[in-house]
Amino acid sequence: QQQQQQQQKTSKKRDTRGSDADGCRRSGGTMAKWQRDRLVRLNQTIARAARFKKVRQARKAFDQILAEGLVPSAQTFGALVNAAVRVGDLSQARAWLSEATTHHVNAGVVTYTTLLKGLCESSMLEEARQVLEEMLAAGCQPNLRTANTMLRGYRRAGEVVASCKLLDQMQGEWSLIPDATSCEYAVALLCQGLRAK
Repeated sequence: QQQQQQQQKTSKKRDTRGSDADGCRRSGGTMAKWQRDRLVRLNQTIARAARFKKVRQARKAFDQILAEGLVPSAQTFGALVNAAVRVGDLSQARAWLSEATTHHVNAGVVTYTTLLKGLCESSMLEEARQVLEEMLAAGCQPNLRTANTMLRGYRRAGEVVASCKLLDQMQGEWSLIPDATSCEYAVALLCQGLRAK
């Protein structure tokens, strides 16, 4: 039994060592444990900086990741995009997403959704639609939060047709079941459409 447990532990380490927390394989292979621990600490530094809108501190931590020869992860870029979105620098947020591609990192659904939220809140719906297309092209599957973020943006803009199309896409292409929030946004939009008529 002990041998079986050891095999399971070894298998688990082998499965997770080359992946980030979003489950995407890193192209750079594996890192030593101390490097992974160091990356986690620096990612936490970036996340804290984002929370307090300290973008320079976030960038400094990212530069440190590269200086130490570490491989940035989806969490790295998710926190960097969040830092830029929180201060309203959406062009920098998009630049961080491009940087992830440069480093062969799948930014992950959380990162894309964070950027979509920033774009929708700034009424930049065309740009948001473009990012959504880029997300799908990168093989990153939207989740319910992604869909609701777009629906909220459409609700604010009164885009009834776009919201109906997105609802169809959710169920037909992404296999997502609309939740109470999705339905609330959809009903509000349909009501707006009826008032407009």
